[in-house]
Amino acid sequence: MISVVKNTVKFILYFRYNMTQSNHPIQIEALFQTATTRLASSLPDINKVSKEHAAAMIRRYGAGIYGNFIPWMTACLLSVKSSTAYNAVAENLQVETKDNHPGLLFDFIAQVSCHPQPEDYTTIAPLAQEIQTVVSDGNGLALTTLLGSMESTSAVFIPYLMKLAKMQQDTEFIYLTIHGEADIWHAEQFISAIKSEASQNYPDPLTTITTMIDLNHRFFSRIFSY
Repeated sequence: MISVVKNTVKFILYFRYNMTQSNHPIQIEALFQTATTRLASSLPDINKVSKEHAAAMIRRYGAGIYGNFIPWMTACLLSVKSSTAYNAVAENLQVETKDNHPGLLFDFIAQVSCHPQPEDYTTIAPLAQEIQTVVSDGNGLALTTLLGSMESTSAVFIPYLMKLAKMQQDTEFIYLTIHGEADIWHAEQFISAIKSEASQNYPDPLTTITTMIDLNHRFFSRIFSY
């Protein structure tokens, strides 16, 4: 626990220094790139992951995302102040609902027989509750950054999920294929949304942004813990 806190503090302080040294105070692209690299380096070596551990990670992913992601995005839509952020979140929410991404996730979980168990919800609960606290605060910048972080780091965890799933069943997974293709564009939309939302007179936007990026990291690190 102490090491997690130290790493979080180091992450936030590092970016506070580097962003304040640049001409543009908040460089979302750089933050997201570093966050993606950070998550990639924290994922367990796929060659050392057993079929059983892979199944546990998929179950925890289902426990964390299914039933949560759309409510989180809906809360974000209700909280943002800028029209750019509103339009980006609204478009993403429409895709999530119109294309039935929760249903696709449910089908994926069923394909690999990795339905979440009570212990999986227990493992994810502290981070999910921390996110729910952010949701209840109604901070549009925080929520836009958190969801944008999820879209951005999916460039790492979706391919990793694919490898985990292939350990269970060697077939095609529509949920993973769709997200691998769409999330690149969604991440770009959220970058513009965050920049716009950060200009809406939030107190200390850089701290809010780096804190949410770190929360995203801790959430997925818990899902993919070995």
